[in-house]
Amino acid sequence: MDSLSKAFENVFKQYASNCAIEVDKKTITYAELETSSKALANFLRQNFAQENSVILFGARSLEVYTSVVACVLANYTYVPLNPKFPNERLSNMIERAESKLMLLCTECVKSFCSIADSIKPLFVLCYGISSTELAKQFPQHNFLEIPRLENFEISTFKIPQNKADSNPAYLLFTSGSTGIPKGVLVSRNNLIAYVKRIQDLYHFTQHDRISQFFDLTFDLSMHDIFCTLLSGATLVVIPQIWLLNPMKFITQKQLSVFFAPPSLIAYLQNLKTLKENSLPSLRISLFCGEALPLKSALAFAKAAPNSLLDNLYGPTEATISFTYYRFIQKGGIANGIPSLQETILPLGLPFKGLALSLRDAENQEVKNGEAGEILLGSAKAAQETSQIALGYYKDSTKTQEKFIEENGVRWYKTGDLGKFDTTLNAYCFLGRIDEQVKIQGFRVELLEIDNALSVVSNKRARAIVLKENALDVLYAVIEDTNCNAQEILSALRQKLPHYMIPRQIFSLEKFPLNANGKVDRNAIKDWLVYHIAPPPHNYLLPRLWQGNVCASANPF
Repeated sequence: MDSLSKAFENVFKQYASNCAIEVDKKTITYAELETSSKALANFLRQNFAQENSVILFGARSLEVYTSVVACVLANYTYVPLNPKFPNERLSNMIERAESKLMLLCTECVKSFCSIADSIKPLFVLCYGISSTELAKQFPQHNFLEIPRLENFEISTFKIPQNKADSNPAYLLFTSGSTGIPKGVLVSRNNLIAYVKRIQDLYHFTQHDRISQFFDLTFDLSMHDIFCTLLSGATLVVIPQIWLLNPMKFITQKQLSVFFAPPSLIAYLQNLKTLKENSLPSLRISLFCGEALPLKSALAFAKAAPNSLLDNLYGPTEATISFTYYRFIQKGGIANGIPSLQETILPLGLPFKGLALSLRDAENQEVKNGEAGEILLGSAKAAQETSQIALGYYKDSTKTQEKFIEENGVRWYKTGDLGKFDTTLNAYCFLGRIDEQVKIQGFRVELLEIDNALSVVSNKRARAIVLKENALDVLYAVIEDTNCNAQEILSALRQKLPHYMIPRQIFSLEKFPLNANGKVDRNAIKDWLVYHIAPPPHNYLLPRLWQGNVCASANPF
């Protein structure tokens, strides 16, 4: 594949009249996307040539997707923010990103106003909104309105000739064990390599209508955006109101490709809307972000009888996804149903040109069938095809710990446990080595929640994850029989994202200790399993990743 900018040039020319993006009742063609994105890229370069990154504060609008493409064309690293994150977390991310620029879209003005006085002065570029009132209210920031873009003369725009694809495409913040989010830098080369592999595997065409489900701060959104737009297909953005139950939306919009986290299937099953043959338009169904239960995969396959179904796996540090397991192909089950003892689908095998290694505690490769830490890698000499990220932003210690080089191969140590099943010819997921888990598709360090709980309660606390109805559900236990659960939950909402808020808080007079004198999380988990009462049926529905249902709705 060409450079990232050149790849966009090609689709602009080849698919000019095709619909590129559809948001609610608004659409934009590839020709219109070319004009607006190049105009915005030109505006950035002319006014802020000395900068190389921009904070992107927008959500599910034509403006925010145009901004993503403009950042690519201008060779800017973009740093997406989620307006639903707590103010403290947003301020921390802005501070750590060290960017002087922010692209502010209409839908995030309210969120910006709530943090404007707590962040460093920025150049705030107002996209589709007036800057007059904002400038009066927050004089410490410099506000600049982006001019109308539709009349830009694209012939005046030239792609920079410098070799920029080794530079970061985006900076994403993931959960960190210290309580401070880690910034993962993913290069343009990483992104190009991923898109090329996905195109080779799924052959998206200009006739495909592909879902855009994930929030921009979730790296799976990069799959949605770049794999769609660089194939000449139509990116169909699922509105917020349909995210919890997209069945009718998929049918009405005649989507051909759907990509979502596995927990959505369990949610649809609870709603009883995932009916047999209800999604006939789908030809490709992809799931990633957390373990995919076998029962969920079978249920979705029955709902989408014309679709193949793949389970994808990969951390942010390995660029979106790294392995795939073909469960359903046209005509039926592709690789046989795994043993009923295997309640989740395998991870499968790495994409072509990539490598996976299983290591023991001494960093030695384990035998087939044995458990080992999953390391993901690719040849160091082939950076154009590598999916291993550049590392952690401004954290060389953590980068050296997690990203290692051996015999010309650069590896990322995932902290996941896996094994190779010779019967299935596939790698299988066995859990986490550390206390990092996935909640509703988001990667979370339990220690980060522990720390936040301890701060707001002034007591020792532990976050516990239990499996309920194929979903990972978060609880908390406080070492205090007199704690006020509602006050703690309220305080947590000011510090943590919605998906890190426990469903319920329990109290325990004294935490059990292990032989080393440390708090025994597993013993607490056993106690919780024994004492917890089954939640009401309607609360089995998860508070999904976009925060439509907040923790304050918790009936407990």
